[in-house]
Amino acid sequence: MDFKKMIVDLLRKKKLLRKTAFVFLYGSVSRGEATPLSDIDICISLNLPAKERLRARISLLADLPERYDITIFEDLPIYVQREVFQGKLLYTSNQKIVMTTALETIRNYEDFKPYYDYYIAKDKSLVEI
Repeated sequence: MDFKKMIVDLLRKKKLLRKTAFVFLYGSVSRGEATPLSDIDICISLNLPAKERLRARISLLADLPERYDITIFEDLPIYVQREVFQGKLLYTSNQKIVMTTALETIRNYEDFKPYYDYYIAKDKSLVEI
């Protein structure tokens, strides 16, 4: 399936393409590990205020099959943002923005990682009780 064409056409139809910095396919489909029950994870970076990003996400999801999950990059937790960059770039308006955002995300994740690891380890110890 041509995810790129479908998403770019939808963004154009919704008049969001000019506000889109990049679009990634990520998750199991991008890694070639999808199962029949897998959803298709698409992440979009939108240059819009938070409320407008939410409206855009809802509008995009309404026009896609249920199997698609659209996320907005700016609204994701840092550990998911990092995962997005391990996926496949479907569209960008500016390659430099993608590279700058990826580097910033990696740096922010590395700053956050010790706290995340501590939380996960603590959470696992609670489960074992």
